[in-house]
Amino acid sequence: MIIILILTILILGAFFIIFSRIGLSKTENITGTFFILTIASLTGIIAGFIINPKAIFEFTIIAFAWILLYTFLQNGIGRPLNLLSIGYLGANRSTPIITTAQIFNVLFAWLIVSESPSLANMIGVIFIVTGCIMVSIQTMNKEQPLALKKKTAILGIIIAITGAIGYGLSAPIAKYALNQSISPGFIVTFSSLITLAAFILPTIKKFNAIKTIPKSGIYALIAGGILSGTINAILIYIISFKEIIYVIPLVSAVPIPTLFIAKILLPKTEVFTKYIILGTILTVIGAILIGLEI
Repeated sequence: MIIILILTILILGAFFIIFSRIGLSKTENITGTFFILTIASLTGIIAGFIINPKAIFEFTIIAFAWILLYTFLQNGIGRPLNLLSIGYLGANRSTPIITTAQIFNVLFAWLIVSESPSLANMIGVIFIVTGCIMVSIQTMNKEQPLALKKKTAILGIIIAITGAIGYGLSAPIAKYALNQSISPGFIVTFSSLITLAAFILPTIKKFNAIKTIPKSGIYALIAGGILSGTINAILIYIISFKEIIYVIPLVSAVPIPTLFIAKILLPKTEVFTKYIILGTILTVIGAILIGLEI
């Protein structure tokens, strides 16, 4: 069951990145990000009720406080900055850098929920760092095709790493909440409601800008939002019965299918150098090493 769910996340995750990339390329990064997060929130509310229709009746002040912290890290830092980094760097350059979230997952899982890292975990961290350095260097290489301006590249890398820190902190917080007998349905439902409350007004204010987005861009943004909300719900459900120090790294193999799908769907807008490919492979191997003991 867990393998099927992880494979589902890998496939959906790759298409989430691709659709988000297509949609964000049709509008301003901020506008597209707000729109995706609003759609993701609506999807998450539905998914939360599917996981646990009675989740809303589990409300307590303590549970809400933990969900508020998780939502801030996941949907206030991690996911928005992930989307912005895709807009700045592209799918193939941002996704491996976001994988540094696994370094923070290992660290905070150890500190917050006492999931001890092993030698394989540590070797995985080295692989991830090495792969991200390779991707980052290529991102700032002016001689490469589709080269970015140095300031844009640096900003995109900083945004991606900051987003990774948000992701890295959010999963252990969610796991801690689950360990306190807070149901996955409650986490998904209320984190989505909080996110919707935070982003619905900024999205409405961007309505005039959204109206100018071509239909292909709107469809891509909607697809990205639906996939994002679905992925998050499945992930929370998985870590409700499995350790995050093993699950999250395996899910982080998303850059590999993303690389192949981008090659097919976005050959003119995505970078495919040998260093980007090798860096991506190294980050994925590192993520798998971190989760080797599953």
